[in-house]
Amino acid sequence: MILRTFLKALMAGALFAGVVGPAMAAGAGATSMRYVERGHGAHAVIFIHGFGQSADYWTPWMQLLGDCGVHAIAFDLPGFGRSADAPGPYTIPALAETIAQFMQARGLSSATLVGGAMGSTVAQYVALNHPDLTERLVLIATASRSTYPAPRTREAQLASWRTSATIDGFFFAKKPPKAYAGLFYEAFDRMNRDAGVEADTSNQNWSTYERLGEITAPTLIIQGAEDHGKSPAEGARMVEKMHDARLVVLENASHTPQWDQPAAFTDAALPFILASQPEERARRCLAHYDAKTFRALGDIGTP
Repeated sequence: MILRTFLKALMAGALFAGVVGPAMAAGAGATSMRYVERGHGAHAVIFIHGFGQSADYWTPWMQLLGDCGVHAIAFDLPGFGRSADAPGPYTIPALAETIAQFMQARGLSSATLVGGAMGSTVAQYVALNHPDLTERLVLIATASRSTYPAPRTREAQLASWRTSATIDGFFFAKKPPKAYAGLFYEAFDRMNRDAGVEADTSNQNWSTYERLGEITAPTLIIQGAEDHGKSPAEGARMVEKMHDARLVVLENASHTPQWDQPAAFTDAALPFILASQPEERARRCLAHYDAKTFRALGDIGTP
């Protein structure tokens, strides 16, 4: 019954019934960047999606946290999802400034940042350039430097972006179930290709490795064992450079381990995220968490 209700809400869009409105983008003033919000108050949790993705990738965790009173926010970053028309720049540092400016405009003194893939790099730049805004970090499918073998031309970038091949063959260890695959395909198709080229080019030419020791926020790194782009070995190298970090590797998971292994991911991430919350709220949220529902996410809609 819980799972059936959850699925109906997901497909109806009810889980993203929070605020949707304008935010501040780097150097651009008020824009049409889409964000979704549940709850309110201090100790916010901000979810940052990866390349070609959207806020929809965080739906189950937005619901879980919102249901127990945690202030949760997820974005469609400028150039992506329903923010495809939002102006740039779209470089990784600029996207990080978008997050920081949003937080400052909303009066959020600090937050736990949860970033996946490219979003984890954005989160690192927020932590490095705005340490006062960063309470804790969850870095998923992450790295501290470009993992591309060589810079790619615009033509090569565009040619490589095939929606189903990218999502089914790289993001996921297995093809995503029908119930939410459509949301992921749609997000990839909505991506502004010019923004994608700028973001992807920036993502080919960066490194935070030498600065990782500057990050003082407690950090949890979660890597998929089958992720060839952002490997467990890269996560281990990051942990060695950081002051307060630990690594969790999820088996049978690739570049989006929170969806390949949603229960195992939540088992690892939820207590870490809730460590910044008031004790009673954290207890309530842990009690509310239904691991069976999350284990079943990978089976929704499949034959």
